[in-house]
Amino acid sequence: MNKKLFVSVIFLVVTCLFSQSFSEITFKELTAAKQLYDSGNTEKALSIIEVLKNDKDKKLAEQAWYLKFILLSSQFTPVIYLTDPETSNISHYITEGTGELPKFKKKFPKSKFTPEIEKLLNENAKNFTFTYFNYINKPVINFSDSCMIEYGPDSTFSVRFENKFTDSLEHSVNISFTGKLTRYEPYGDMKDEWGSTGLLLDTKGSLLIELDGVIIKQLNNPVAIKQYPEYILRKVTKYGFTQDQTFIREDNALYEFPIAFKVNDRYLISYLDLKLLFGKMNELVPYYNDDPENTFPKNFKSKAYLSFSMIATKN
Repeated sequence: MNKKLFVSVIFLVVTCLFSQSFSEITFKELTAAKQLYDSGNTEKALSIIEVLKNDKDKKLAEQAWYLKFILLSSQFTPVIYLTDPETSNISHYITEGTGELPKFKKKFPKSKFTPEIEKLLNENAKNFTFTYFNYINKPVINFSDSCMIEYGPDSTFSVRFENKFTDSLEHSVNISFTGKLTRYEPYGDMKDEWGSTGLLLDTKGSLLIELDGVIIKQLNNPVAIKQYPEYILRKVTKYGFTQDQTFIREDNALYEFPIAFKVNDRYLISYLDLKLLFGKMNELVPYYNDDPENTFPKNFKSKAYLSFSMIATKN
């Protein structure tokens, strides 16, 4: 069987499987969620599905889990030997949701959907990996970049990366992430001798990927960035005397999202890894805010890091 025929057979099998899968969805709430997802309102759709996954109606909850596996089965996580895509090799891909499968099997040990979900996740990952290793033409973009996270006065923050490549024509790729601080509170009653408190930061964020001004992927995921501070003693010298004083240990908060997916018949995003490294939580304490009109003080320094690779595939 030649390669073109092999790909056509894979596409036909996956299409038939998807048609059969959605016929198993019998609840109108889930049908509505799928329609929202198909129309581009992924945030609302996945939010509805997440709620329904814990519904008291076990059949509804089971189908909600099943639907989420199906909807996210065209997204992949690259498994690489090193963190730098320019110097590392991708060994294989796993389908998004694979890590959730053990939870589903534990919650629904007798589910009729389990064999189909396992087959879908395994075959999709295998086919995507096969495409990557056998149909690569050339990388059209392969870069790493960083920028400061920009904060707005209304608890919003954003980052944006832009790049261009030429593949017979000039193309542009824009990758942006926008979020909003939705929860901001002292973490418990912890307080050190300097007035710092441990904080919990909750956000909702949207990752947007555009090719030539057209949205090719929009991912809306709740992002919870948490710190669990603890007391430590540090030696402090004052007036010639050294003594132990109580501090709250505050680390930077990191959010990381690696993803791979097929763009169209010509391009494949083989690696996208966005890291949001937020400043230390104690720098957000209002007592230290050097800009009272803004939620984020000026000294709250945060940075975004992007590693991105896109290849052209042979038809």
